[in-house]
Amino acid sequence: PSGGTYSKRFGSWEKALMRAELIEDIYKDIDFDKHPKEDVINDLKKICIDKERLLSKEEIFKLYPEGIIKEYFGSYPVLRKILENDYSKEDLIYILQLKQKKLRRIPTNKDMKFPKAIVFIDKFGSWQNAVDEISK
Repeated sequence: PSGGTYSKRFGSWEKALMRAELIEDIYKDIDFDKHPKEDVINDLKKICIDKERLLSKEEIFKLYPEGIIKEYFGSYPVLRKILENDYSKEDLIYILQLKQKKLRRIPTNKDMKFPKAIVFIDKFGSWQNAVDEISK
């Protein structure tokens, strides 16, 4: 049968290979109820914000099993895009407030390492609009 047949039956070629025990089952012994997708995203975002950088693939796999990342996001690049760009205005205001507290002054766009200033600009229309939000 074609690879598509296996993907339809098992969800993906990789899952078919795991079921046949031809590769390691990265989903074995994972309690997905203990790690809901939103909790994983929020936890990883918080760590990235605290460290002011994106976590590497290896660092993420030390925190969460590879099976969770693959099941929820498909791949590390998909998760990376979420961690880099997917923030609400409220999240970004909170991040700016944290940065302001740390710096003891209003942050400039050059102060922002993670998430990058462009994320704030995209969400608020300009850096100044974002900064104005923390002054309210």
